[in-house]
Order: sequence, then structure tokens, then C-alpha cells
Amino acid sequence: MAYATATTRVTGDYGGLAKLLHWVTAALIFAMVGLGVYMTQEGLDLATKFRLYQLHKSIGVTVLAITVIRLVARQINGVPALPAHVHGWERFAAHAAHGALYALVFSMTLTGWAMVSVAAFSIPTMLYGVIPWPHIPFLAELSAEDKKTAEAVFKQTHEIFAYTLTALIV
Repeated sequence: MAYATATTRVTGDYGGLAKLLHWVTAALIFAMVGLGVYMTQEGLDLATKFRLYQLHKSIGVTVLAITVIRLVARQINGVPALPAHVHGWERFAAHAAHGALYALVFSMTLTGWAMVSVAAFSIPTMLYGVIPWPHIPFLAELSAEDKKTAEAVFKQTHEIFAYTLTALIV
């Protein structure tokens, strides 16, 4: 018999909306990683680079928003119980992997937002060219020297999180 917790449903599977949000999130992450690699290439004109960066940031904010919605839905609706034949270590591994994926999605998107907030060029983010998205206030107010250091750290960690997440998904 599968055990249940406060957020576990004893029967059933993930609902249609949860499945849709899962696959939309996965597709957006792959698009965002591919776009991230492409937009940083040498030889792109500035106008193209600007549009690609804005699209990359828009997708990142969308992934962040969908992930928040998914976590809220998990708390409200619960998740299906693992099959009864799944051993304790497998349960632990499944829950740990799931938690790691969520942590990486949050880490990747938040370090991207932080990186934009400390960028030397304080270019506003316009989600899909329409909706203004703020910089993180306490980061945007750092000194130029601190921003430069922070940007390098956020850039490196953002890339590490993105590649790690991609490797775990694949």
C-alpha cells in the first residue's frame, strides 16, 4: 500500500493541467537554454541581440511564474502516491530528484533575474515587448564596482544551473 502525506493523493495521477504545465515548462526551459547559447554568440548585430535577450528574459519570467503556480497547485491538490512496490531508497531518490529539479528551476531563473538587475547597462526588461519587469531593487542599487563583481558571479551560476538542469532533464 502506498503511503500518503498531507500533499499526497492515495489514488489517481497528475491532473491534465499539471501535465500541461509540466510539458510547457520543459519546452520553455529547452527553448531558453538554446536561446541563451545562441544569443551569446559573437557576430550578432546589437538589435538582434537585444531582441533575443528580451525574449530570453521573457521566457525566464514565464518559467518562474509557471513554477510558482505548479508549486501552489501541488500544495492544494497533492501529488499521486508512488506505487506500493517502490522501495524506500527509490522513494527518497524520486523525491530528492524532484526537489532538485524545482530548486534548479528557481535557482536558474532567479540568478538570471539577479544578473539583469546588476548589469552594467541598466536596460529595462519588457516581457514580450509589452510588460515592464522590474530589476531586484537592492541589487540594482549596488555600487558600480559591486555590480560588476555580482554580475560575474550571477552569470557563472546562472550558466551552471542552466546546464545542470538541462543535463538532469535529458
